[in-house]
Amino acid sequence: TTVSGCTASSPCHVNLSYSQYTCANITDYMYYKFNASDTDAEGTWTRESDVKFFSITQDTTGFFYFAGNNSVVNRVGSVVNNYNTTYLINEFNDTVKNEGISGETVKIFITTDGSSYGSAIYLDTSNGLANYTFQPDCSYDVGKQKWYYEYAASTCYGSSQSDTFYVYVTDDLVATLYEPDGDTYEKGVDTEIVFKGYVEDDCGNAITGATVNFSVTGPVNFYCLATPVGGEDGNYSCSYTDLNSLQEGWYNVTMLVNKSGYINDSYFRQNAFYFVAPPLLKYANVTPRQAGWGRNFTFEVNVSDPGDNVTVK
Repeated sequence: TTVSGCTASSPCHVNLSYSQYTCANITDYMYYKFNASDTDAEGTWTRESDVKFFSITQDTTGFFYFAGNNSVVNRVGSVVNNYNTTYLINEFNDTVKNEGISGETVKIFITTDGSSYGSAIYLDTSNGLANYTFQPDCSYDVGKQKWYYEYAASTCYGSSQSDTFYVYVTDDLVATLYEPDGDTYEKGVDTEIVFKGYVEDDCGNAITGATVNFSVTGPVNFYCLATPVGGEDGNYSCSYTDLNSLQEGWYNVTMLVNKSGYINDSYFRQNAFYFVAPPLLKYANVTPRQAGWGRNFTFEVNVSDPGDNVTVK
């Protein structure tokens, strides 16, 4: 840098900038001095400043949210094996140079039960991103989980930790209808129809606290809201007692299950049961009650059989 007009009473203020240092230049003592020279008719005159030093340290780092917060992911199971993935992503930046850092190993921590973090998961940054493909298995509980990134200090970069973010783990409910299964019920003989089914998740865990409803379609449509079976986790049943309202024929049953945080399921069974409604005979009578054999006797009875044609003999 060349300056002019510099006098003792009005010295020139000189700024020299240099930004080509690298990680290899990190040191506690980087020495520097200034050299000034002036050439006139008498020659070249040179002066140097005192030697001084400064320190070059690691660059500071920082994580900045990119994607995955509050995302929903279906965990990997074994019953129906229906799952997906989500991406938990943070930018990983050199906050001195304000640019992404690639090729550095970072750690992500994710809770398994909503509060306890599992072991660190290691991954390398690429294109300035820490990008973890999260595909939870059955070791992760259904519900809200926390996650964050962490970087341990290295030769070139200082340590840092991201904010805490969240991901929601869900799972499939799996319904199995046990009863009825091709059974026959008879009006006037049976007093109830029992519906029973089992609910588990994709990891094979019995599900309690679910809402279970049996939807029945056929000559007459109706619903039966189930309650848990005591001492049998995952089992639900209900009893339908209004058999007088039913008409004869085959009935299909759909078991409907849902629970907050899970993916609903249903189980359909065609011709789950047959309802028999034989004719009902009441008030049988004959007139007259007593007479000679040559007399005409009139026999009468009240017959009810909704929905059918009845032959009376």
